[in-house]
Amino acid sequence: MDLAGNFADQSVDYEAFLAVAEQHHSLFDNIQMGLPGGDGIGGLQTVYYDELGTWSHYWGQWSGTGKFTGNEVTQFIHLNWGWNEDGKVNFFNANFDAGFFRDEIAAASASGSE
Repeated sequence: MDLAGNFADQSVDYEAFLAVAEQHHSLFDNIQMGLPGGDGIGGLQTVYYDELGTWSHYWGQWSGTGKFTGNEVTQFIHLNWGWNEDGKVNFFNANFDAGFFRDEIAAASASGSE
């Protein structure tokens, strides 16, 4: 999987992608994704573009509570997946403000947990 949108020239396989998800859960409790002020899970749309192929886009709100800072974080996110001809993801990027994530990593490191 190409992460050019976030980390140019880096590839991630299934196990590495799951490791990132596990890291989120090691840093945050009560992780939720949805529509602001609602019970919906967010907006997901898959579109075919003539020049770019098939893409799926997610728009929504991410929230969680830092396990080390105690900070309650809520922010909008936009996720994108590009699909190849075999129906597998070959591109992924995530658009969000990562400052809260860096803060939580720093707090975990300072506590000796990470």
